[in-house]
Amino acid sequence: MIIKGVPVRGSPMKRLNGWQRIGVVLSVAWIIGGWLWFLHLETEAAVAPSTNYMRMCGEIYQNGDPADQHRYERNEKCMEKAKAIPFLHTDEENMIAATVETFVLLGLAWLLVYILVWIGRWVRTGFKQSTSQP
Repeated sequence: MIIKGVPVRGSPMKRLNGWQRIGVVLSVAWIIGGWLWFLHLETEAAVAPSTNYMRMCGEIYQNGDPADQHRYERNEKCMEKAKAIPFLHTDEENMIAATVETFVLLGLAWLLVYILVWIGRWVRTGFKQSTSQP
């Protein structure tokens, strides 16, 4: 196709080979799935102190003496203290951290793949040169 004397090659996506297209699909899947996974990990880490304290309160309540009449009130006070423990990170900080982790790992993965492809081509070129020489 020619527009005003300038050839148009088509969209950049049409120029990708099969392996590059697989890489794009896997990258999109990683961006979605990896981000959700890292967000879950960050959120779990942020609420861990409060969750652990609540778990401890529950264990103390369950393992306590059933005849103790004040066991329920003590458990309620313990749970109130657990709820008062602030989270380590805000939701916004968790989302930023998940985004950074997702894209840093994606960039490192692409870098590793390109290095491996370069090494593979370099080795293949060495074999082609050695077989063509007498």
